[in-house]
Amino acid sequence: MPIWSSRKNSPSTPQSAISAAIIVRNEERYLEGCLASLAGQVDEIVVVDTGSTDDTIKIAKGFGVKLFHRPWTGDFSAARNSALDEATGDWILYIDADERLLVPDGVTLSSYLTGKPAAAAFVQFMPKTGFTRYRDPRLFLNH
Repeated sequence: MPIWSSRKNSPSTPQSAISAAIIVRNEERYLEGCLASLAGQVDEIVVVDTGSTDDTIKIAKGFGVKLFHRPWTGDFSAARNSALDEATGDWILYIDADERLLVPDGVTLSSYLTGKPAAAAFVQFMPKTGFTRYRDPRLFLNH
């Protein structure tokens, strides 16, 4: 069963559906933590693999994601855009395999979006210890 099916507010409710989009290549070390952090927060997870030779694909399949394969062309934006093209949610969260989605207890990502007139939202990332926190507009409407 896909992990996104456990989200408390299903796409059939008035709340907007959220897709997570991830591009990967040999991310077995990080992918499981990323996918687990999305559980119950998004309606769909799209993973585009660009040529993994490790257990990345096996891990992704274990989470029931929508998995696509695209050859690596040396262009990150082409791979990212391929993942965005496959996303079907009203909103898209673009996240890297080594990042984690953290929302406060008792809060859902969709609650930040419901009834708010916005086209995009900044997401604060907390990278590895010793690195600076940063904000990126990684949550945006899917047009």
